[in-house]
Amino acid sequence: MYGKFIKSSIILLSFIGLASCQTFITESNLRLSKGTTLQAFKTEDVDYDKVVSLPKLSAKNKNKYEVYMTTIRGAVFKEVYYYAFENDKLIYWGYPYQFSRSNNPLLEDIGIEAFEYSKKEYDLNE
Repeated sequence: MYGKFIKSSIILLSFIGLASCQTFITESNLRLSKGTTLQAFKTEDVDYDKVVSLPKLSAKNKNKYEVYMTTIRGAVFKEVYYYAFENDKLIYWGYPYQFSRSNNPLLEDIGIEAFEYSKKEYDLNE
């Protein structure tokens, strides 16, 4: 009698544990400051922490480059997320390492310059 109860309890607790882990992972995935979840190329209703012009790149390429930055906080991390704009058009978004892995030299330059700025502005070890 007790064996059946214990077995049922273990199974029930396992399902509860798995369900709570799934909820935790979903809730920490790209949650922005207004509670909106980022969708591809959907930037309305997103609060940005900083807007940074990239004058070095603008002078070099004769275009206007801006990077919008926001912090994303998970349970154990805090990271900066970038949205890169060229002449007011969204051209790329992602974490700093995603910019550096790009095959596009322009995106690599944007990532480097934005990362240097964000190191000064954000305490990423918090």
